[in-house]
Amino acid sequence: MVEKSSGNGVDTAALFRKYEEEKAKRVRAEGMGQYARMEGKLAHFQADPNAPPLTRDPVSKDVEVAILGSGWGGIHAGVYLRQAGIDDVCIIDKAADFGGVWYWNRYPGVACDTESYVYMPLLEEMGVMPKANYASGPEIMAHAQAIARKFGLYDNALLQTSVKEARWDEPAAKWIITTDHGDTVRAKYFVMTSGSLQLPKLPGIPGIEEFKGHSFHTSRWDFAYTGGDAHGGLTKLKDKRVAIIGTGATAIQCIPHLAQWSKHLTVVQRTPSAIDVRNEHPTDEAWYKSQPSGWQMKRIENFTDVVSMHPVKEDLVNDGWTRRTFAAMQQITPDMSEADIGELLQLTDYRTGEEVRARVDAVVKDKATAESLKAWYNRLCKRPCFHDGYLDVYNRENVTLIDTQGKGVERITATGLVADGKEVDVDCIVYSTGFELGPYTDAPVIPVIGRGGVTLADKWASGATTLHGFHVHGFPNFLMVSITQSAWGANFMHMLLEQGRHVAYVIKALRDRAVRVAEVTEKAEQAWVDHHVSLAPLMSRLWENCTPGFFNNEGKLDDRTARSGPYGAGVRAFVEKLEQWRQSGDLEGLALNQLDRESRQSTSPAHPGRRAETALTKGSLHGAIQ
Repeated sequence: MVEKSSGNGVDTAALFRKYEEEKAKRVRAEGMGQYARMEGKLAHFQADPNAPPLTRDPVSKDVEVAILGSGWGGIHAGVYLRQAGIDDVCIIDKAADFGGVWYWNRYPGVACDTESYVYMPLLEEMGVMPKANYASGPEIMAHAQAIARKFGLYDNALLQTSVKEARWDEPAAKWIITTDHGDTVRAKYFVMTSGSLQLPKLPGIPGIEEFKGHSFHTSRWDFAYTGGDAHGGLTKLKDKRVAIIGTGATAIQCIPHLAQWSKHLTVVQRTPSAIDVRNEHPTDEAWYKSQPSGWQMKRIENFTDVVSMHPVKEDLVNDGWTRRTFAAMQQITPDMSEADIGELLQLTDYRTGEEVRARVDAVVKDKATAESLKAWYNRLCKRPCFHDGYLDVYNRENVTLIDTQGKGVERITATGLVADGKEVDVDCIVYSTGFELGPYTDAPVIPVIGRGGVTLADKWASGATTLHGFHVHGFPNFLMVSITQSAWGANFMHMLLEQGRHVAYVIKALRDRAVRVAEVTEKAEQAWVDHHVSLAPLMSRLWENCTPGFFNNEGKLDDRTARSGPYGAGVRAFVEKLEQWRQSGDLEGLALNQLDRESRQSTSPAHPGRRAETALTKGSLHGAIQ
């Protein structure tokens, strides 16, 4: 963060001090320990309200590829595997349908905060036009399910099924996956795409179990209690006093609906979100139909390039994510030093913050409330938010904001909560307290047990070790899709697309070479870890001065988080690394144990199965699998 004063109408030194003061209010010694997992007495918070319990007979089967996760990571892997001619794929997920975060997050107002034309994948292949420039949650989930149907991903899936463990069977050279339904799935390849925001979390507030009213987490929204659906209409709240704890990206979307329908709404804020203009509008059908073939991938890459400061000639998206960054990029000249560029970008960030804070003053009538709603941190310290109605909520007479100045809720009582020294009685508490960020969790979502009985949790006790974020030594025929030692961008869908493509390339290449077992060597794994760690300061510089949040592990950045975090050079550089690796064609870094000739003949072609209904056309989504 730049402390130096500037003569460009922004007092950067004053803003630097203000940001530091606000950060200091929120730093907690316990870090992520301030949150509680939905386990034990809190397990009921994680129950699925969207589907009744499933009872079925156990399944026992052999498959070529088992994928954990029916979200976009699993969907992309499945689509690309189908295109590569690998049809014997079993997708397993505790959710009752495809959609991932869009299956679980159905709260009122749920929508994507990146443009629908870059977020919703396969628009050309599916012949779909998004309804607006920002898609709603129901539209995105329906799109995910349509893709899963089109590419045959439902055929062999085990949904509403939780994996108990995945264990490598050395003699059989297969992964043995067991589930809570008594299933046994034996897979040659195991692909884990369990998501970076997999585990919803509750604040570790004393008394959560003592509350006698109704409560739930936003990722398990209880429409039976509130009425309505993801579009609103919460008619059952008309005589209810509701409190919502948390004001992050989810809260700013559901709070307007709670305010509209509740008798009274109390919003408890620890750290305000930065709320920029959303400017939502219907899709221009004439514009959409005029786009040339391949337009979507070009737009996706352009968005990624702009937000990651990769030089481009135009900003195709031109929204709140890209507009100011692209303008700043035009001011960069060849003779500018890295320090000069850093100062320019920080000044741009300060100016953006001032504009966003000025918007609060322009909308919110009460000055004290407006001051509480202003975010004092760099733009990417937390997920930037875009909404055209959130700030107006605080002009309503039935809405009260409790600004805890970074302290949070003191305790939950039988009848409500205590925050900022105020005791508030409510009928319902909504926890909008987010998720654990995958790379920073203590252990993988499920026990993954590799060669010699070593668990992935044990292997990674001091931080992750991988090749490209996909392969782990000691865990043969295993691939991960996550942000651990992989890239992470504003449009996470782009990264999932690239990772799915890479997974399919690897498995297809191993099949073509008649490989029985593939495993990254210790040398290759260590080389990637060393390279990844060398770039970690790039991520640290981005987040170390930030107010605490899940991006910076609640302010606890250390050697372990550096090893387990995202790739420091960004999405563009990471994708280029993968492309170069594939183009070499020799699967560098993987030790291959090939089948003998007799086995090759008996297993070729492997699992012919039913072809997907359609294949991706050449040139789409970066083209066919190389």
